[in-house]
Amino acid sequence: MSVTHAMRRPSKVFLRYALSYLILLIAVFSVLTLYLTRYVNRQVSETLQTTQLNRLNRIAQQHGEYVDGMMHTAEQIGLSPYILPFSYEKEPWKAYDLQRQLMPYTATNSFCDQLYVHYAGEDHLYSSSASMTTRLFTEMMQYEETKPEVLLNLIENVNRLTILPSQHVSSSLMDASGQEVVTFILPLGASPKSSRGTILFLVKQETYRTMFQDAIDTDVHTLILFEDRLLAGSRDLPVSADAVRDCLSKGADEITEDGKVYRVLATEPLDWNMRYVTVLRKSALENTVHGAEIRILLILSAIGFVSICLAIFLATRHVRPIREISSLLPNTEGSGVRDELKDISSGIQALAQSNTELATRLSNALPMQRHAFVIQFIKGRFETKEEAVRAAAQIGYDIRKKYYAVLLASLQEGEELSELPAPEGSTVMASELVAIRANLYLIFSDRREAPKELADALCRELSTGGSHYTVAISGLQTEDARASAAYLEAATAFDNRFITGDGVMAYEDISHNMEEVLPKARTLIASISQAVVLGNSELLDARMAELVGFLKTTNMSPFAFRMIYNDVIDTLIREHASELSTMQDAREMYNIFSLTSCQSIDDLNELLRGLCQRILQSGTVRRQEVQAEENVIPQVVAYMDAHYQDPEISMSAIAESFDLSTTRLSTAFKESMHMSPLDYLSLLRAEAAKKLLRETDMPVREIGVKVGYYDPGSFTRRFKQMTGLTPVQYRKVQESGDSAEN
Repeated sequence: MSVTHAMRRPSKVFLRYALSYLILLIAVFSVLTLYLTRYVNRQVSETLQTTQLNRLNRIAQQHGEYVDGMMHTAEQIGLSPYILPFSYEKEPWKAYDLQRQLMPYTATNSFCDQLYVHYAGEDHLYSSSASMTTRLFTEMMQYEETKPEVLLNLIENVNRLTILPSQHVSSSLMDASGQEVVTFILPLGASPKSSRGTILFLVKQETYRTMFQDAIDTDVHTLILFEDRLLAGSRDLPVSADAVRDCLSKGADEITEDGKVYRVLATEPLDWNMRYVTVLRKSALENTVHGAEIRILLILSAIGFVSICLAIFLATRHVRPIREISSLLPNTEGSGVRDELKDISSGIQALAQSNTELATRLSNALPMQRHAFVIQFIKGRFETKEEAVRAAAQIGYDIRKKYYAVLLASLQEGEELSELPAPEGSTVMASELVAIRANLYLIFSDRREAPKELADALCRELSTGGSHYTVAISGLQTEDARASAAYLEAATAFDNRFITGDGVMAYEDISHNMEEVLPKARTLIASISQAVVLGNSELLDARMAELVGFLKTTNMSPFAFRMIYNDVIDTLIREHASELSTMQDAREMYNIFSLTSCQSIDDLNELLRGLCQRILQSGTVRRQEVQAEENVIPQVVAYMDAHYQDPEISMSAIAESFDLSTTRLSTAFKESMHMSPLDYLSLLRAEAAKKLLRETDMPVREIGVKVGYYDPGSFTRRFKQMTGLTPVQYRKVQESGDSAEN
């Protein structure tokens, strides 16, 4: 009886699936026919228009983010306690400091080409590379449509966002041949009433054309209108800008010029009264609609011919793949009849679990782990030697050596060091310090001469490019707790490059007077710690003032007072950790790299006072905030893992979704993941792109779009930053069998 049932079962399955597919094909055929006769024209036209409007909205969002970024920069510079107004006539040396302060803003702003700062009541403009009088600037910047007097008045009196639309500018400050430039003028500060002056952003027309370059079709033209004036366009328009404005003012959507009809699509006036417009030929729309009709007719003809054959074929083939797939999976029903669909569902769940594990491994990528280990070791985050040895072993390093030292090697912009072989019997780790443009090396060895051998090898590598170079070596250390002091020693030797010149510099070759001031300094350290224990702010201020007075009247090197402050802060953290939530939280309050950036006793004193105030405050509020942030960061990571392919993802949107400010999100994310949210997003996209480059033949442009980049240039630039190779170079390396990766 069971044999008879087994023989009949396939016929029942065949009839069931054959009937299902026939009904489905008939339904699809009917729907497509109705669609062709009634909706195809309108739907295709609306789809094309919607696509263009969506594109305009993406451009509007991107442009709005750029403008927001400029306004944020103006607010930061205007409110920064480190960038203060000054009189060039009275304090001309401050112009150089201001130029240095403006360098990060210029370097990180990918939208504008140049920015200039003007302080209220002054007659000078400053950029990251030059200082000049305001009148000289207005005369050198020869705007085609804006007179120097008008530009001068705007610079000195603007109290809101003001934009000079694209116009030709001839100036030696940009390009002798001239450029099409859009000029943004904003007040410095959070509001016009608190404005310290103005800031100018100069944006080249090529930047806007890069935003519009996804319009490959030559019949599509994009432009931006600001207060009914042409701000920027993708290229020369087939119709005049006046005709576009008249069309929009009348509420029309078509323009006829020279016998040709053009369709005009525009967004509603957005922020700052800007409108984003697309102009395309109507004949192109009609050709697209006709092409869609022809394709659907062909599809209907094919469906009418093969529908029955396809239903029979699918019904015949449907059962076998299901059984073949289920046979590869374990039987979840024991020795009874297998539930094949349930087995397949279980397999899919297992696959999803493996993908989750893959995402977890990605977040713990080896290069990031190695970088984090170097930073944590220098900061003294490992409580015991054994803890540090275990952490190093997990990332493939053996640091069970007698000695270790810290090296700092300078690099010129654009130069990259290849991996150097470690000296015999040694372990070398490296990390990049962007703030001082140097590479940090940790070398562990049983031989005292190993650090010097590594320094010589670095010098040989650096000198091959003919650039200026410096390699600084700390003293040999045997205790892990001395890692921060070793870094200070190397940083001290590295700072002396401005005096002694290039080459290898050892800390032990630099004179210092620690022995003379250390006993008195330690007495003051104990008194400061006692004041903190007592919770007496007045006593604490007096003790700290005494320490500052002692240091200022003592003749010692910058290294000496950095070492003293390092001892003060380390003592406070260790002795008062019980007043904080955890020892880890206490150590995060102090960063050895912040200490090396301090150039005066006052800078160090400010750093110390901030730590003391944190210790004096109740730890309850901080403990609650840390717990809340630690709970939300895994959710943020999971969200980014799931949505990294979305090109619209932004840190501000994520922060708002999790009820955090952008600053707090960035800080908490770095504390938890040891990298910024943007770096983590770039890492996810780079890993996905590498997989597509290895396993598919997709064009690089399509891969960039698939992993979340609108702009191919941005994709190539970020990919090279993460891997050291462009996507094309990476694919060639993989195809040639070379597995070396940066």
